[in-house]
Amino acid sequence: MKIYRFSRNIQEFSHLSGASISYVIEPTFIKILSVDVPSSVRRQGIGRELLRKVLELAQSSNMRVILDPDSSEPDTFNNDDLIAFYKSEGFALQPDGSMIH
Repeated sequence: MKIYRFSRNIQEFSHLSGASISYVIEPTFIKILSVDVPSSVRRQGIGRELLRKVLELAQSSNMRVILDPDSSEPDTFNNDDLIAFYKSEGFALQPDGSMIH
């Protein structure tokens, strides 16, 4: 399995921090593994920008995007916030808890 990653460097308060999205390309879909945005630069559209890059890639390849929203890591959004974020980008929550775009 090959894992791909988009990243964006963020210049803030004269130090460099990074944001990234990791995903796997399967034959018929793309699975997002993680979206990582440093807490100091959240809610500035950076995660949304990275997510949209993967959605554009999927659309150009006529593929679906799937993910499992999980905020079990420390210093992250709660699951309700994550689900609302992904829904705002066109994802639909599935009965098993995964989301599909």
